[in-house]
Amino acid sequence: MKPIRHIVDEGSDGEESDSNLLIRVCTLTKGPLLSRRKEIRRAIVLAALSIYQPDSVFEMNDLSINIKNTTKCKIDDESIISILSQLRNERILTHVHGFQYKLNEKVEITDVKELLSPAWDEFLSFLQRGYPAYDPYFDKDARKLFDWCILKVLTRFIDATSQSIDNQLELLPIDDFKSIIEKNVGAFSLSKQLSKKYSTIMYSHLTSKPSVLLKTLFDCYSGIINVNLVLREQEIPKLNFDNIKFLVVDTSFLVGLLCKTDPIYPLSVAVANRCVALNIPLYYTSQTKNEMMSFIDGSQKEMDGLINRSGKVNVVRSQFVADFRRQTIRWSDYITIISSWTQIVEGQSGIVALPEELERTGIDDDVAQYIKKTLPIVESVRKEDKMRIDPNYKPRYREETQITHDAYCVGLISNLRKKYVDESKKIGGPWFLTFDNLLTITNAAYSARSRDFGFTIQPRTLLNYLLIYSKILFDEKDKEEMAEAIIKFTVRTPDPKLTVDEYSRLVTYKFGLDQPDIEVVKEILFASPLREELKTALERDRGDLADNIAYRIFSDTRFVKSVIGERETGEKLRHVADKLRETEKKLGEEKAAREALERSGKPVVSVTTQVNTNIYLNIQTQVSSLIQLLKAENAFKDNLLENPSDISTKEKMEKWLENIKETIETSTLIGNNIKIFFATYHPVIRKVGWDVVLK
Repeated sequence: MKPIRHIVDEGSDGEESDSNLLIRVCTLTKGPLLSRRKEIRRAIVLAALSIYQPDSVFEMNDLSINIKNTTKCKIDDESIISILSQLRNERILTHVHGFQYKLNEKVEITDVKELLSPAWDEFLSFLQRGYPAYDPYFDKDARKLFDWCILKVLTRFIDATSQSIDNQLELLPIDDFKSIIEKNVGAFSLSKQLSKKYSTIMYSHLTSKPSVLLKTLFDCYSGIINVNLVLREQEIPKLNFDNIKFLVVDTSFLVGLLCKTDPIYPLSVAVANRCVALNIPLYYTSQTKNEMMSFIDGSQKEMDGLINRSGKVNVVRSQFVADFRRQTIRWSDYITIISSWTQIVEGQSGIVALPEELERTGIDDDVAQYIKKTLPIVESVRKEDKMRIDPNYKPRYREETQITHDAYCVGLISNLRKKYVDESKKIGGPWFLTFDNLLTITNAAYSARSRDFGFTIQPRTLLNYLLIYSKILFDEKDKEEMAEAIIKFTVRTPDPKLTVDEYSRLVTYKFGLDQPDIEVVKEILFASPLREELKTALERDRGDLADNIAYRIFSDTRFVKSVIGERETGEKLRHVADKLRETEKKLGEEKAAREALERSGKPVVSVTTQVNTNIYLNIQTQVSSLIQLLKAENAFKDNLLENPSDISTKEKMEKWLENIKETIETSTLIGNNIKIFFATYHPVIRKVGWDVVLK
């Protein structure tokens, strides 16, 4: 059995190997694996022969070693002899005697520069639009740097696809691709101006759906998968990817489907779409549903007022709040949509709750207990490694409820799988579909102990196997979707630290104010003598300090009034200031209590005070939001739904809502998203009631 530390280290980033030749040979191996095993092996042998000069004499054993050294592949002697016989018949080589051969002509494989030329031509047009001053003389290495960037991505494809299926960690993401380019741009001959802009232009191009580059990347990626799976054919007989019973999805996968600005979103959608096309059912457990609701609740609390607490806290903590930050809609609209996640994932991807009869199967206690015991150890080892590498890294350990959830889901999969192994003993699922690398490592440790396949699978790993083994071929649209998902999943750039400008938007919603009030809140923050202090806190990603400073600014009624005067927003902000001032005494008492505990030597209790300043929920705002969402879905095009011309009174709004409700419920032309948005907003409006004063 492999020790935990050894398995964790296998998932660590190592030095990049020289994968140039393997990348070139992978372009010869694109296409369905099942019908191309012989062609793939032939391409690998040709790659090894390409290092020999004409008239070279070599032994088959030496060729076998060269195959392993140059392509990292191992092919059995029988297959090599068979391929050499074919090449002899084609007069490419001559059989001398025994296992000795002579190469008659040079074996040529497409050069990387030639391979990437069409993609470079596409990028050059993009570059000239973004940087009109481009000069082929002063910027003579622009092409070399382009090739270097793409080879960096392709090499990552190889490194991230070279593991056995029982230890398929997700190593593909490059967390700060722009920074890597910036650190290496000095090695290339470019003008000073282009050197400063190249990383941004390159990153923008990679994420702009460049069709030629996406085709090149898909061909290379599928070829890399083909070569890798040839090496792992000893695993394949035990697996049945042609008949997957069903998949149980983790919270991380569901969140990936909801956060449209997250790098994992395109990959999550591509996997879900492929499963729909192949009629592979996707389910979530009752525990995952509870975890999702808890996650959404935590995001709401994060945006439900300023927080004063002891200890370092990030400015943005929730994945949902991070996703909201990158969008332009109101927070109330965003969280209302996210709260309807069960309808969204069912409408878009057919993901529903696991049938009760399957969940009643119960969990495998041995597997569940192993996960509970081992997962915290794996997490601790991983976090310690990161803290040694980055002194500024702030570890966030998963809570006991999360560990219990993971143990439950994996234990349930273990028991369910026993019901679905067919007579051939091939494993066709179910699997637990998760982006969680720590859980994947724990799964690998269990597999090593039990000498059997584990129960989790990464979304990209699943997509790889479906790409190769599926009887339903990928059409051009599918290929482009997959390539876009892979490139966005791979090349990333971290979110920049919040500016005071951006923070003012979050604070506005934390106060319970609305979009029109953002400019006034921003004006107050910029006018405050604490502005630089706030800016420093944001640059350090200290949400605890930033919220504390905002609290001090807005609780100063006299200062707030001096900035806003008698404007309409003034009354709302004065109300906020009153609320904040009311909590000042309570916060002081809690601080004194903590200090007293510290002096007495008793355990320090972390006290969190939520300063809730939500003011009201305006029905008219909710109806307006619904209208905007319906417009985005072209719901009013060709009079599909009635476009309201006036919603100034309760009666007019009520009449319009009832009219479109009838159309939505009876028309066959209404899409799923329209139904989801209406089903979400209509009950909210009804629940608040019509007795709110309309303005």
